[in-house]
Amino acid sequence: ILDAKPESCVFAGLKTGVTVEGLRDAVDSGRVEEGLHPVPVVPGDCLLIPAGTVHAIGEGILLAEKSGIPRATAVEVLSHSVIASPMVQYRSNMVFQLPEEAWFDVNMMQKDMLLALELGRQVDVPLPTTAVTNEMLTAARGMGHAKQDFAVLFHTLATMSGLKTL
Repeated sequence: ILDAKPESCVFAGLKTGVTVEGLRDAVDSGRVEEGLHPVPVVPGDCLLIPAGTVHAIGEGILLAEKSGIPRATAVEVLSHSVIASPMVQYRSNMVFQLPEEAWFDVNMMQKDMLLALELGRQVDVPLPTTAVTNEMLTAARGMGHAKQDFAVLFHTLATMSGLKTL
């Protein structure tokens, strides 16, 4: 774990009594973490999760390339494993090469993040991942990336972590 916000967790292994049906319901309703064991983490932690163990990375955690996992390997896992989505697969090459013309630039993405945060505030629903993403978009804008595709967030995080990118 390269960096982790206070109270960040990795989730690993199913809790006792979780059934296949219960896990499917939890996934469908966005509360899958209720069926997994939370493992609190701090910077410097190293976890060994056995192959085949269901697991997820909680919000506010930085890991991967800086600790030795090549960018290409991380992209391969994110785009061709069970966590992949068609959008991730379609846009994964942008981690290596941003499009010449932005498909959806940082300013447009931040506008949507701010709308979501305002709606969450109005209905008293916390949106911590959205808030962190909004902060990353602000950092990207501060680095001069406002008109680039929002895929530049990968480079923004890498730059903030001390890696050379772009």
